[in-house]
Amino acid sequence: MPRGVPLQRAGEMDAFVRRPERAIVYNELLAFRRLVGRATARPAFAYITIVFLQLKVVWGMWQFRDLTPGDTAVYFLRGFSWYQNWSNDISWSPLYTAFYGSFLHLSTDAYLATITHRLIIVLTLAVLVLAWMRRLLPHNLAWLVSAWWVVLPINFNATYEVHLFAVIPVLAAYLAILAVKGAQGRGAALGILLGSTLLVRNELVVATGLLGAVSLAWEIRENRKATAATRRHCVLAYGIPMGIVALLTLWFYSHSRIQFPALWADLAGKHTLNVCQVYAYSYQQRHSDWHGSTWTACPELMTRDFGTPQPSLAEAFRRNPAAVLEHARWNASLIPNGLQVLLFNAMSGRVSPDYFPVRAHSRPALILSCVLALLFLVGGFELCRERRDWWEHWLKERIWGWIAMACVAGTSLTVMLTERPRPSYIFTLGLMVMCAAGMCLHAITHRWSGLQRLAPAFPVCSILLILLVPRFFDHGTRPLLEAYRRLMPFAYVLERPGTVLVTPGYNELCHYLRAASLNACQPLSYFDLRGMKSHGHQPWPEFLDAHGVNSFYADEAVLEDPTIQPVLSNPGSFGWKIIGLQDAPGRKWMLLQKESH
Repeated sequence: MPRGVPLQRAGEMDAFVRRPERAIVYNELLAFRRLVGRATARPAFAYITIVFLQLKVVWGMWQFRDLTPGDTAVYFLRGFSWYQNWSNDISWSPLYTAFYGSFLHLSTDAYLATITHRLIIVLTLAVLVLAWMRRLLPHNLAWLVSAWWVVLPINFNATYEVHLFAVIPVLAAYLAILAVKGAQGRGAALGILLGSTLLVRNELVVATGLLGAVSLAWEIRENRKATAATRRHCVLAYGIPMGIVALLTLWFYSHSRIQFPALWADLAGKHTLNVCQVYAYSYQQRHSDWHGSTWTACPELMTRDFGTPQPSLAEAFRRNPAAVLEHARWNASLIPNGLQVLLFNAMSGRVSPDYFPVRAHSRPALILSCVLALLFLVGGFELCRERRDWWEHWLKERIWGWIAMACVAGTSLTVMLTERPRPSYIFTLGLMVMCAAGMCLHAITHRWSGLQRLAPAFPVCSILLILLVPRFFDHGTRPLLEAYRRLMPFAYVLERPGTVLVTPGYNELCHYLRAASLNACQPLSYFDLRGMKSHGHQPWPEFLDAHGVNSFYADEAVLEDPTIQPVLSNPGSFGWKIIGLQDAPGRKWMLLQKESH
């Protein structure tokens, strides 16, 4: 027996000698384990599993999610113009418009294009988030933090796709600043952020300015005694990306339907409308003395508080600084709620930071927030205690990634205070918090030897997570999609100039039916009209005529309303004709048209 071999191991070896078939099986198992270990250690395994996890979570999206309402309908109309003749509106996220419109080459069906482009955005983000996490964290921990991002509904079920799309170029800038060392990486990242500012989200100007200032200060410090050739190289490293962005912006501008000098008015109108709406929404959350629509009647409130219907933020502050500061203080008070929804899909508070209801008074959100705070406290202490080692062996080569995230966080802070801490507006801040949480966990656990022994089980755990995580989309109604499908055969009617269409509240139909592109099909909500009519005694036919209504789509909710029954039960006697009808149980609807139209 060889020296140093324990008796127990020697007995095992004797047993294998006596039973060679067991030795063969044992060796094959060891070889298989090594093969699996090498395969799962490859980056491909991490990316494939994170994509499968994202697919598992969103599976059924195309069966249960409704056609996206609101702003996406407007972007669809712009995307359709891009699809037809490559035209865009330079002040309204032209890069996103081009991306969205490109899917119309696959199908001009609004739902297919919308759900497909959302799915592509979500899967792309899953891959980019993992790529970024692997740059900052140990690979297994990077996968876990990426899984946190992937399973959160806000990150794949956000109200509007444009907010998700805006994260993609930011992640590209992050990756560029670490993938390419030196001035070239910083120049590429700055160029990508500048392009994002001009072509996707204008508020990124804050992040672009901050990163530009930090980069400039760094280059001045580093190149103080550099040669002319080195300085020229530095100028080119920043100048080439900026030149590419300038050319791309000029190309989009050349295809824009709105150009200078009208562009200034369009940009100003975009800003003042945003200020008007966010202030009105915030005001209604704080006070009960104004009950108008925050989206359509906000000029009334702005005139009362600022003396003009749509002031800019600077003008509003100049006219009534106390009101603007109160608005900012209220938004600041909602930041904890916004971060909780962003990180845990629920909040422990009661006031929604979003424009839509979110899960409130959540005990799990409170517990997880406390755990996260404790993680930051302990992890931050560990990092500070051994700061020199962490700096030399981990943070130094990754510091520009953290600087870039901090600069983009400046945009998030500005948006949270001036607009509101809506989770869809601060995706990049949530990503930074997740990265910081992963870094603190790494600082706490990097000396735990037991984790090394558990590392081979990680691939099994990731696969089990994919199998066990529930699907988010397993039920749901799709009223907007149903209305779109019903009215699509009658789009030619709605394209006629002067069309005023009453719907049960689906104002997006005119855009998805592409009728609004011809300056036709002005939508009106039936229930808004009913509220207006309740203040007077005018009969429905005369009331509709007074508002220029010549098309009327009624679904079950409208058909069951007794106030409109006399018109819908006998439309011919009031000068209307039925051009679309279904009377099946659960699928009752009617499309009317004014006969004189």
